[in-house]
Amino acid sequence: MKKTKIRLIILLILATLLSVFVLLSFHILMKKSSLFINLDFFSSPIKVVFLFVSILFLGLFQLSLLSTCRIRNESVSVVTFFVSKGLKIRYLKGIVICFLTCLSSFLMGLALGGEAPSVYMSSLCFGLVFSFSRQDETRLTRAIKVGASVGFSLAFANPLAGIFYSFIPSKWHKSYFKNEYKLIIEGCLCSILGYLLYSSLKGLLYFNDYKGCFYKAFLFNEFNNSLFNLSLSSLSNYWVFVLIPLICLPLGYLFVHFLGILRFYHWKEKAYTYLISLLGALVLISLFRLYIPSCLGTGATIIESNLAYLEKGIVYVLELFFSRLILILFSFSSHFSGGNIIPTLSIGNIMGVIFSYLFSLALNLDSNEMLLVTYTFMLSFFCFVSNKREVSLALLFSFGPSLPLLLALLPSIFIEFFAEKYIKGFISLNKEFATRDIKNNSYAKTLWRHYPLYRREYEEIWERVV
Repeated sequence: MKKTKIRLIILLILATLLSVFVLLSFHILMKKSSLFINLDFFSSPIKVVFLFVSILFLGLFQLSLLSTCRIRNESVSVVTFFVSKGLKIRYLKGIVICFLTCLSSFLMGLALGGEAPSVYMSSLCFGLVFSFSRQDETRLTRAIKVGASVGFSLAFANPLAGIFYSFIPSKWHKSYFKNEYKLIIEGCLCSILGYLLYSSLKGLLYFNDYKGCFYKAFLFNEFNNSLFNLSLSSLSNYWVFVLIPLICLPLGYLFVHFLGILRFYHWKEKAYTYLISLLGALVLISLFRLYIPSCLGTGATIIESNLAYLEKGIVYVLELFFSRLILILFSFSSHFSGGNIIPTLSIGNIMGVIFSYLFSLALNLDSNEMLLVTYTFMLSFFCFVSNKREVSLALLFSFGPSLPLLLALLPSIFIEFFAEKYIKGFISLNKEFATRDIKNNSYAKTLWRHYPLYRREYEEIWERVV
C-alpha cells in the first residue's frame, strides 16, 4: 500500500512537470505568434496580399491536419469516454497536433483563446505519463481529469479557478464528493504545485522583466494591477450592479443560442464547410487587419486595454464591438482550433466599456467606478454564457482580487442560479456546442475515428459532456 502511494505521488509529480513544460512553451509561443498579425509590414493595402497568402497557407495547414487526423473537439470528456472503453489513446500525437493547430489559429489572428487547448493538452500529458505505468481505466481516467484541472489553473495562473472548473458539478450531491474526494484532493495539490512551478519558471525566464517585482510572475498577464486601488466607495451606485446581470442574461442567452445555430451548420462534415472556414478567414482577417486591427487575436489585449479605448471615442468602441462580435461568431463556429473563454471575456469587456460610458453620462461616474462596471459586466456576461458561476467568481483572482468586485458580482451569481433553475433553454455555450456536435456526429470523427460508435454510445458521450 505504501509503495503504491509513493508510486502515485511520483507519477503525479512527473505528469505535473510535463504539463508545466508543455504549457509554458505553448503560452510563450502563443503570445509571440499573436504579434504576427499586428506587424507593421501588413499595414498598407498592397502588403496585405502577403498577409492573405500567409493566412491561406496557415489555414490549409491547420485544416489538412484536422481532416487527416480528425483531432476534433479538444474535449476531455471525449478522451475519458474512450479511455473508459479501453481504447488506446495516442496522447503524444494529440499534444503535438493540438499545439500546432492552435498556434496556427493565433498566427492567423482568429478570436480563439489558449485555455481550452491548455486544458486538453494538460489532460493528455497526465494520460501519457500514467499510461506508461499500466494503470487501469479508472485510474487513468482520474489522472486525465486531474490534468484538466492543472491545465485550466495554468491557463489563468489561478489554481482555484482550475479546481472549480474541473470538479464543481452542475448539481451538488453529497455522493459526488464522497466518491470523488480523492480525485479532488489530487487535483487541488497538482494544480497548486503546477501553478507554483509554472510561475517560478516564467519569472526566471523573464528575470529582467520581473526584476524587483518577482511577484508579478505569479499574476495572470498582470491584469490585477488596475483593480488594486478600488475602494468600497466605488459601490455607491449599487443598483447599477443589480441591473448589469439583468442586461447580461438576455445577451448571454442570445449569444449562446445563435452561436449554436451557426455551429450546427458550419460544423457539418461536408467539403463546403471547410471551404467556408478558409474563405471566411481570408476575407474577414484581411479586412479587419486593414481597418480595425484591434479586434483581431485572442482578446487578451482588449481586456488589458480596457477603458483606454474610450480615448478614441465611443464610435470607435462601437466599431470595435461589432467587428469583434463578427470575428467571434465566425471563429467559434469555424473548423479552426482554439478556446472560447478569453474571447467571450473580451466581448463582455467591450460591452462593459460601452455600458460604463453610458452609466457615466447619467450618473457622472469616476474612472474607478467605470472600471468596476466594466469588469463586473465582463465577468457577469461570462457567468451567463458559461453557466459556471463558481468559475466566474474564481476568476476574480485572475483579473483582480478586489472586495468591491466580489460584492459587485454577487447579484449576477444569484440571478444565474435562478436562471439555471427556471428559464427554459438556459444552457452553457459548451453544452450548446456539445448538443450540436452530437447531432452532427462530430465526436465520431475525432483522432480515434476507427473506433465504431453507435447511437447508445453517442448518448453516453452526451451524458459525460454535459
